[in-house]
Amino acid sequence: MERILLSTNYPNLSGIALYHIQLERAVHLLSDERLFTSTYKNQISSFVIDIKASKKNPTEDENIVLLTHIFNTFTNLRILNIGPSSIWNQYLSFDISRPTVISSTLLELYVGLTRFSDCLYLLDGRFDRLHTFHANIKLINSHLVINNKEKLPNLRSFTLHCDFDTDFYDELILPLLHRMSNLEKLDLSLIVWTKKTLIDEKEYSQCHIYSYLYRLKNYNNITNNFPGGIFESVRRISLFDERPFEHEFFFQIAQSFPFLEKLTLINQKPQNNKQLRKSKNENLPIIKYSYLLDLDISEAEKDYHEQFLFDTKTCLPNNIRVSMNYRLAKKVTRNFRRNTTR
Repeated sequence: MERILLSTNYPNLSGIALYHIQLERAVHLLSDERLFTSTYKNQISSFVIDIKASKKNPTEDENIVLLTHIFNTFTNLRILNIGPSSIWNQYLSFDISRPTVISSTLLELYVGLTRFSDCLYLLDGRFDRLHTFHANIKLINSHLVINNKEKLPNLRSFTLHCDFDTDFYDELILPLLHRMSNLEKLDLSLIVWTKKTLIDEKEYSQCHIYSYLYRLKNYNNITNNFPGGIFESVRRISLFDERPFEHEFFFQIAQSFPFLEKLTLINQKPQNNKQLRKSKNENLPIIKYSYLLDLDISEAEKDYHEQFLFDTKTCLPNNIRVSMNYRLAKKVTRNFRRNTTR
């Protein structure tokens, strides 16, 4: 990268993206005044950085150093995206010390954060022209008391995703949404536990809500109440219910998630319709998972081992990784010698 930037001038260059880069290397590049002259400082309006995952998670000080260098280097930054491809490994955290960066030019911010308090730090007025904020948050809890009342009149688009459940929807999330008086687009992907009325007059302990094209890669805790639909972006799903999953349900799952790569199944209830079909000598359609690479049925009842291991029920064309209960797998496959499971 150094050779490219130093070789000539790029008068039309408005954006830079650094992918799969180590944190220390990124800080070194951003602090090199030879690479980013005064011209580039004002010229670059879009910056994407995708930090390489490592065994050692970045410390809060390292996160703050990175963020500070970004805004010191690019003084006219309008779009900042930290961790677009593997955001799970790039959660920023400001729990111990807050960042001091301020920008009156930033319009769009896409970032992964450790806690909900980190989200509030970034929305405390330091980016007063921000109109788009996309946050993938690891935990939503009441860890710290932070000001969550100042209005955000410029915010037009707000996205909040969290894969872990929270019971602080009323306490934390609603007050934040109330600050966005001019919001035009809202994208929430949350697992909410509550005993209070959330929708209509019913009490839901947990629910999935989506009203437009689903763009996430994960879809968790799918039950028999799954309404169907086509979810082309989803790559990983988990299935859980206290009622049995029948063959038709898995057929619907395969149709709804055509590019599914990982499936986790948790269900201890035996199938009801298996013996009925067997007595009627009914032939079931074989379900094909064209892209499946990882299957976890280790917490599933024996019938589901048969469901996925029998070639008369399921077609798995790839060389996939299977996690299963050894005792049940040995029984279902008749000591791994059964023809229908080879």
